[in-house]
Amino acid sequence: MKPIPYLGFRKTRSHDLSFHLVRHTFKSRSSFFRHGHHDFCELFWIESGCGLHQVNGISQPLEEGTLVLIRQSDVHGFETRSGKTLTIVNCSFPTRTVTHWKRRYFKGEPILFWSRDPLPPTCRLKAVQMQHLQQWTDRLSTARDELFTLDWFLLDVLHLFKPGEAHITPARSMPERLQLALQEMHRPAVLPGGVHELARLAGCSLQHLNRQLRKFGQMPAGDLVTEARLQHAARKLRLTDSKIVDIGLEIGFNNLGHFYQLFKRRYGLTPRQFRIGLQQSVWQ
Repeated sequence: MKPIPYLGFRKTRSHDLSFHLVRHTFKSRSSFFRHGHHDFCELFWIESGCGLHQVNGISQPLEEGTLVLIRQSDVHGFETRSGKTLTIVNCSFPTRTVTHWKRRYFKGEPILFWSRDPLPPTCRLKAVQMQHLQQWTDRLSTARDELFTLDWFLLDVLHLFKPGEAHITPARSMPERLQLALQEMHRPAVLPGGVHELARLAGCSLQHLNRQLRKFGQMPAGDLVTEARLQHAARKLRLTDSKIVDIGLEIGFNNLGHFYQLFKRRYGLTPRQFRIGLQQSVWQ
């Protein structure tokens, strides 16, 4: 078996660039050799077609709307099958571009470009999100080579991987009633009802609701409800003087200790610490 080549960002570019953007179509029964990265990361999305992503010894199916973050540690390549083509847009950049982001934005957690999972972070996008990425493709292809533009683009894309975001769904259309139920779940009046209220809004049993959520790439109902409750609590803590116990009761937490535990796990601070840190004025 041939040794796997490891590419360097500068050695693969004819100019000293901050990032490199390319669109490539793999023809039927073609491939791109497996390789690793010395000093760069990349992300790519599938504009059209289908194929296979051979990454870290695992075969990952690719189809229109798939978005993948490639870490420096990943070894990967592409291939297509007979009668199939695959069009990819790829943006690569030096790893040092995002090195400080782990501490600044993600509290040092091993996620996204720093994930230790066997497969790289992957999500499926809706048509409207693919249109948004197409706009970015047009913008990046004509933009000046500036880190400002690259940071703007990458931070925008990383929002697609945030936990609890309803827009991370497979390409198949989610039923309208389920979409509306997920939107309604964020209304303060609905939050105390929890998962059973979410199931009622979706017009199905809780068991069927969880099957539907799993089918469309969502978190389980309990996790979705908890996320919606904690987001509402964070808003109340930041913007109001409501008592913490009242906020917990308002969103359906009868056990204050459980509320504190979940809130700290989500935000890294207790509700009281969160409020003190965010409500303190600059002149204080």
